[in-house]
Amino acid sequence: MKLGVCIPYRDIGDGVRKEHLDTLVPHLEKFLGERNIDFTCYVGHQVDDMTFSRSGTKNVAYLEAKKDGCDYFAFHDVDMLPEEGCDYSHPGDTPKHIATFLSQWNYTLRDIEYFGGVVMFTGEQFENINGYHMDYWGWGMEDDDLFWRCVRKGYYKEEVIQEIKQKMVLVLDGKTTYIEIPSTRTLQSVPQDSFEIEIICKGEIPEHEDEYLIGDEDIQYVKYPIISKRGYDFEIDFNNSNAYASSMWDFKNKHYYQWVKQYQDKWTKVNLKSDTDKNQILFTINDKVLDGQFGIQKSKIRYRDRLKRYGRVPFFIGCNSPQSWGGQRFFKGESAESKIKNQ
Repeated sequence: MKLGVCIPYRDIGDGVRKEHLDTLVPHLEKFLGERNIDFTCYVGHQVDDMTFSRSGTKNVAYLEAKKDGCDYFAFHDVDMLPEEGCDYSHPGDTPKHIATFLSQWNYTLRDIEYFGGVVMFTGEQFENINGYHMDYWGWGMEDDDLFWRCVRKGYYKEEVIQEIKQKMVLVLDGKTTYIEIPSTRTLQSVPQDSFEIEIICKGEIPEHEDEYLIGDEDIQYVKYPIISKRGYDFEIDFNNSNAYASSMWDFKNKHYYQWVKQYQDKWTKVNLKSDTDKNQILFTINDKVLDGQFGIQKSKIRYRDRLKRYGRVPFFIGCNSPQSWGGQRFFKGESAESKIKNQ
């Protein structure tokens, strides 16, 4: 069995990446040689003075490794060196992530959906997910996209809510349908006081809009509000980057934003909870807490000043207010349950 190590590379002229590459290759020769692993490095070197396409350099390196007859493949960042315990053996039936506990994060997991650094595939697995998406430019997100491609092809057992068995399901068409909930004395205190909102829903990206990818200037990022209050919009939404997100503000107009990746057309429990005693916001989907210390998707965040008071502003389910800045937007999908509770 032969391993093809596919390394994305671009040298911007400061010598940093060249030094990384000059360190990585001999390190791998020693590390993998000691473990009797037959391998060759394939460096996807892009033109240095253009916007970096990490996806493109990885895909090109893979094609060369495949042409040389490699049996399995490691997509390997140039600045990561394996330590004792790293397993570069054949991945088996599912792709394998081996850059899980890194020195730069004090040997903790960055977040539970981190799928970068070093990931391993067979050729069949990599082609089954259609490789890295070529519309990402610059740094980041192509590895998150790769993770969700693996999820969609069944390489990762995703925990999802089973089909809703209630008789009544609210269907929202993404164009005109919504519910307005008038303000009450209890609802006026949300989100200023401690509260919890729980929604079971299944979001969709409307047919007339495209999936948003980081770096694609031709596609607009669009939010589809599931529940909201007008002003500095307090809302929970689904968006066309395939994620659920919450947006809150304090009285000094500081923004608190959290998001969790989740592909469309899946029943999902979305929960937003604020605790004024702890000055903490907890945002989860399917009761899963993302607790990595260094990840960009965080379930728990803290705020310093009290959250904004909205007074007698109504709640909207399935859209934001017609008076919202930027105009009204609608959620497309289904909702089986919506709960708002004071703590």
